[in-house]
Amino acid sequence: MTKPSDVLIDMNGIKRSYALGKDRHLPVLLGLDLQVEHGDFIALMGPSGSGKSTLMNIIGCLDQSDGGQYLLQGRDVSSMSDRALSHVRGQLVGFVFQFFNLIPQLNVRENVALPLFYQGVSKEKRERLAEESLERVSLSHRIDHRPQQLSGGEMQRAAIARSLISKPPLLVADEPTGNLDSRTGATIMELFHDLHKEGMTIVMVTHDADVGKQAGRMIHMRDGRITP
Repeated sequence: MTKPSDVLIDMNGIKRSYALGKDRHLPVLLGLDLQVEHGDFIALMGPSGSGKSTLMNIIGCLDQSDGGQYLLQGRDVSSMSDRALSHVRGQLVGFVFQFFNLIPQLNVRENVALPLFYQGVSKEKRERLAEESLERVSLSHRIDHRPQQLSGGEMQRAAIARSLISKPPLLVADEPTGNLDSRTGATIMELFHDLHKEGMTIVMVTHDADVGKQAGRMIHMRDGRITP
């Protein structure tokens, strides 16, 4: 039996819809339940329009449900203010996106350190932690380069380093191999496996069945629901 302390993500009856105009709404999530334990590696899968990206955004505290309850590491984030949600997100969640979202005007160290800038961390500490995070993903040799000087795989590793800098318990990845060739994608998945072995909880959205099979658990979605 799962102990409450083992559960990182506890969702019950989660609903989300979007306004289309006066008195018109598009239901996207239709009251789903989900539990993720510390140390899980989850692949969220489903066709376009299934609700997986909306669910990912709620899991990562980028969006909120409009029905149901979401406990993240025991904290009820269902109805938090934007400011409180931003604080929780900065502490507990790291993000990896398909298109990297690196700022071209900043070098790799500065990109990786950026989340700590918004948390008010000193420059000296930001730089030290950025260097540690880059070493963790084997990218120390690119520390002073700009994103446009990196390969696709290097940009994704820089993005992963950025996601790890606050040492969050949860990594949320949106199609992390979707913009990479198969060989480079395999390298990124190896890095994810290494992070998972170190105890990181990973929730990954992917449309690629071969990538999804590498997770410890696959969750399939269709029409706003989790399918058996």
